[in-house]
Amino acid sequence: MKREYWQENLYTKTKVQYYEKEKSTLLIVGMSFLLSIGTLMFSSCADKDDPSPILPTPEDTSYILKLKFSEKVEFKEILNKNDIQDLTETETAYFGERIQRSCPHELQFDRDSLSIVKTNNIVEKYKLKWQDKKLFIYQKPIDKWEYCGEKDENGRVILNIGFYIIKNNNDQRTFMAIGQEYNLISYSELMNQDFLSIIWLKRKYTFE
Repeated sequence: MKREYWQENLYTKTKVQYYEKEKSTLLIVGMSFLLSIGTLMFSSCADKDDPSPILPTPEDTSYILKLKFSEKVEFKEILNKNDIQDLTETETAYFGERIQRSCPHELQFDRDSLSIVKTNNIVEKYKLKWQDKKLFIYQKPIDKWEYCGEKDENGRVILNIGFYIIKNNNDQRTFMAIGQEYNLISYSELMNQDFLSIIWLKRKYTFE
C-alpha cells in the first residue's frame, strides 16, 4: 500500500514538474516572439523617421562629358541690316583651320570649375555657375560672367560658338578682325556703325 502511494506521489510530482517546465518554455517562446515584434516595429519606425540620403547632383561632383556631335546653325554674310545672305562656300574657305583647332572635344566639370579640352590637348579653364539650365563662365580679364551654353531636357550640355570675320572702317582705314566667342548668340552683337561686312558662323556642340 505504501509502495503504491509512493509511486502515485512520484507520478504526481513528475507530472507537476513537467507542466512547470512546459509553462516555462512557453513563456520564453512568448517573450521571444514579443521581442521580435518590438524589434521589427522599431526598425520600421526608424526607417520612416530617418530621411533617405540625398544624392549629390552633377553640379556637386566631378564628371566628364564627351563631344557627341556638332552642327552648323548659321553661316551668313552681313553687308548691312538689309543685305544678309546665306553662304554656300565651305567654312574652311573663310576660317581655315580655326574651326578645327577651336573644336571642344571634352568638358571636365569639377564643382565650380570647367575645363574645355580642345584639339592637341589645349585646355581652357574657367570658373562656372549654373542659372536654371544655363551655363555661365567667368571671364577674368573683363571681370564678367558670360553665357557659355545650356543643358537640354535630356541632360546633355550644348555649347555654342560664334565665329566671325569683321571688316571695319576707322579713320579712312579698313581693318579686319577674326575670332570666336562662346557667348555670341547672334551676329547683331557684332554690328556697329563702322562695319563694312561680317562673315558669321554659328556652330553648336553637343556633349553627353
